[in-house]
Amino acid sequence: MQTIYLIPVTLDPEEIAAWLRFDPVRAGFESLDELIALAQGLIRPRAVFEVAYIGAKGERTVEVAGVTFESPILSKNLDGANKSSLISLR
Repeated sequence: MQTIYLIPVTLDPEEIAAWLRFDPVRAGFESLDELIALAQGLIRPRAVFEVAYIGAKGERTVEVAGVTFESPILSKNLDGANKSSLISLR
């Protein structure tokens, strides 16, 4: 298994404010930027992946490394593939 570290993360203040309905005064911060700076120091994203062989495929299911996933989108995206990089986020 391979691990990818140092994945860049960009936090958009306007998008976050709209999504959270953020009011800095009620939250006890002078601005959202202060809160985002605090969050940036805590974020440590990483991903784990492994190259895996694809087994049986159906219209709604795909077997990857012995595990059956029920997903018509995954099945369609892997149509014609013999092996795939399976990405699992931690």
